[in-house]
Amino acid sequence: MEKKFNILAHPGKCQASGFSGKGSGKGFRAAWLPGIVSLLLLSVLLTGCLGSGDSVGDTRSSEVDISEAVTEQPDDEPDSASTPIPTETEVPEEAPLPAPQVEISVRTANIRSGPGTDFGIVSAGHENDIFDVAAKNDDGSWYLISQDGHVVGWISDTVVNVVDSDSMNMVEVAATVPAPPVLPASQPDSTAATQPPAVQPAATTEAAPQPGQVVIVGVNKRDEYVDIKNVGGSPVDLSGWVLVSEKGNQACGLGTTIQPGAVLRVWALAEDSSQGGYNCGFDSPIWNNSKSDPAVLYDANGVEVSRW
Repeated sequence: MEKKFNILAHPGKCQASGFSGKGSGKGFRAAWLPGIVSLLLLSVLLTGCLGSGDSVGDTRSSEVDISEAVTEQPDDEPDSASTPIPTETEVPEEAPLPAPQVEISVRTANIRSGPGTDFGIVSAGHENDIFDVAAKNDDGSWYLISQDGHVVGWISDTVVNVVDSDSMNMVEVAATVPAPPVLPASQPDSTAATQPPAVQPAATTEAAPQPGQVVIVGVNKRDEYVDIKNVGGSPVDLSGWVLVSEKGNQACGLGTTIQPGAVLRVWALAEDSSQGGYNCGFDSPIWNNSKSDPAVLYDANGVEVSRW
């Protein structure tokens, strides 16, 4: 032990001796020890550099991955080249309104030469008949109707139903509306003023009635019948004659012969067909019991001959 101590304490002796003898192996190891340590430190440093290089590589790799991920996101901006250019939308044309029409709502309705009951009857329409409307009067209570392009006459709005209310707005007031007929005033006989009156017989008798004179002699609105009488001296053929409920403008066409002095009872309702007389065949009452509703009789020429 003492010898080892001396060697370590005086290394110069080993160098002078040229590393000879027993202590030469230990001296060699002592001389290279710092070099080995330095190599170890260098290797550690190199290892650390390599490790840090890997980290930098990983970081760059991560950055590339992020950049690629961002690049792969879909582009939400529309492609102007592929976006269709909007075009103007075509507005469909509105379908034209149907021609204004009316449908008769009663069993029989009078068609007159003008807009009012003062005008003569020129024709008659029946329930569910449809007519075109060519014009109307000032207050729209009468329609000038036509069929197949030919004017038929005037009809009251109380006996018809409008087929299409919108189309009726197109109906205009007739350019010329017939004026109500004016009955001629009785003219005095010019010969009577220039000639002396004829001598009257002492005994006077009742004047004979006009031949073929038919008049209304009674109306029973509650029981729905009218009595007409031939007060003339000869039979009267009633074909083409019309009995009218003026309030509702319901018309009953007559078609029988009435003898002189005979009374003919005209029933309105079909349910009274067993009562005798003449039946109009209406399904519902035509006479208004609570308001004025004159019964008017027209001959075959549409001339009013009697009113009740």
